[in-house]
Amino acid sequence: MVGYCGLKASTANGLSVLNLIYRFTPEVWGRGYATEAATAAIAWGTAHQPSTPVLARVRPDNVSSQNVALKVGLLRDHGMDDEGEDGQDLAYTNRPRTEWVQLELPTDIALPTSPALPAGVSLASIAELGDTEQLRRRVYELNKECAADIPGRGEFFSYDEYIQRRFAADGYQPDGIILALDGAALVGLCVISHVPGREWAFIEMTGDRRSHRRRGLATALKISAIRQARGWGVSTVRTIHHRGNNPIITANRMLGFLDTSFTLNLDTPPSGVTGPSIKP
Repeated sequence: MVGYCGLKASTANGLSVLNLIYRFTPEVWGRGYATEAATAAIAWGTAHQPSTPVLARVRPDNVSSQNVALKVGLLRDHGMDDEGEDGQDLAYTNRPRTEWVQLELPTDIALPTSPALPAGVSLASIAELGDTEQLRRRVYELNKECAADIPGRGEFFSYDEYIQRRFAADGYQPDGIILALDGAALVGLCVISHVPGREWAFIEMTGDRRSHRRRGLATALKISAIRQARGWGVSTVRTIHHRGNNPIITANRMLGFLDTSFTLNLDTPPSGVTGPSIKP
């Protein structure tokens, strides 16, 4: 016998789960046995206990098993992380996801080359331009326009609400609101927030005016924001998108973002976590 794989009924964080367990001898590693066996086990669990999620716990340094979990359809589930027998375990589950796609990017990943900016367009942060009332109002109008066609966005915030959620939030950083200017006109923005002490930053909004779309501007803005997050010393960048916003989800995945899961309350969003581009 070279290994085994199966599901064990268990409880994790108060939730009934089917714990995916497998072991194989080192001489057969890399042959796909774990992926094949785990796929069959999960299929059995889905057929016989469809309401019980499958959970795989993986050590942070076990990249091979993390890849197996992703290959068989499990996603990172930060809310299910727990201490194992010999240290922290990372959780991967097939728990039902909401209508929001949650994505995460390690900041040490090699980023693609940023697209060349359209002629006459430059990028600058609010820290560079000066955080004034006039500029805040221009940013509000730009954000409102860019968010108008986001699926699931709902009614946009009033200016006063926007100021509270965007500029008075714990995660507000003047160098985290990056603007695209075509001459003196604002034509795009990317907002990334970071609460000091957290290991992650959050991209709340990326958008550009319709007149400047499909020219690589949104990608250039997002890459600039990720580089800013590196400067803050965070290890990951997170973001969320409505499932209907497939072009942006695809663009994020091309940058290296991976599907994940983290605790997020969209009804009463904590400061600096979810921004005015989304109001369910």
